[in-house]
Amino acid sequence: MRRKSYHYDRRALFISRHHHRQIANPDQVGDSLPRLRQIAVLLRERSRSAWKVMAGMLIGPAIVAGALGIVLWTGSYDVAATNMAGQLEARVAAFALNHAIHRRAPDQTNPFSSPEDIRDGLVSYKRNCVDCHGARNVPESNFGKGLNPPAPDLTLSFVRTMPDGELYWVVSNGIRMTGMPAFSSTHTSNEIWKIVAFVRHLPEITADEQQVLNAGRDEKTTHP
Repeated sequence: MRRKSYHYDRRALFISRHHHRQIANPDQVGDSLPRLRQIAVLLRERSRSAWKVMAGMLIGPAIVAGALGIVLWTGSYDVAATNMAGQLEARVAAFALNHAIHRRAPDQTNPFSSPEDIRDGLVSYKRNCVDCHGARNVPESNFGKGLNPPAPDLTLSFVRTMPDGELYWVVSNGIRMTGMPAFSSTHTSNEIWKIVAFVRHLPEITADEQQVLNAGRDEKTTHP
């Protein structure tokens, strides 16, 4: 009985000493302290960096908004129609315009494209569009020349490549702050589609059609 008890006492003593070395070894605790300090320093640096990024995200826009407000409040921004837009303003406006039209325009092909539809579109174009946009050998009117931004030449490539639905949307809804009115309140959908048909026909406009557009226009409307 004594040998058995002695055997278990030695085993318990061995386990106790081994466990004590794993938990309470001063050398191991001392080695882990520098690592803990490094982790704490790293966390503080990351926290500071995050705060700097957040501060920049808040302060940057506030500075830009404040500067813009000063420019507008002091009247430094020139709104005269004789003052042409800068490159940045023109690019931003064109970007916003193109994406807004593309998002809202119907995905539809013009259902009116016959010669008769084009003739009807010619009549509407003469009444509502030629004074601003003109046509080949048909100058725009005096007030059309004073528009800023100017009414575009509808035979240019960027107009010809626009889908039918986008041209319809522009004629129907207009573009605010450009002088382009919305015709949906005064014209039916069919009439607007016929105007689109004539706009498509403008690059091939005939001499007779040019004469029709020029007829009845006096020096009060156009002059050299």
